[in-house]
Amino acid sequence: MEQEGNKNAYKRIGKLGVLKLYNALDISSAAELYTLVGGAIGDSKTSELKVILNNVDSMDVTGFQLLYALIRDAQFTKTSFTIEGMDNGLILQLNRIGLQIPSTELEG
Repeated sequence: MEQEGNKNAYKRIGKLGVLKLYNALDISSAAELYTLVGGAIGDSKTSELKVILNNVDSMDVTGFQLLYALIRDAQFTKTSFTIEGMDNGLILQLNRIGLQIPSTELEG
């Protein structure tokens, strides 16, 4: 059950944009995720993005596609990018199928 305060959210702290995600990132939350990712990508006042996945229970291909779009756009705009809380084994598997998910900070 979702606890109070455990809602997907994007906020900017100075030049750092933080996208905190919770629970399942799947087709049922696609519209909300799309809005949050769009807000993170479109925030011209950030020079660094951090995505926190520590409290994500599961992620389907929809979640991965939105995360990948965020990474791609961060590279394009030369925005520093960090993922926190994603298992390195999963990152390696995704990289093997063509989704280049960085396991460490990505400098654009």
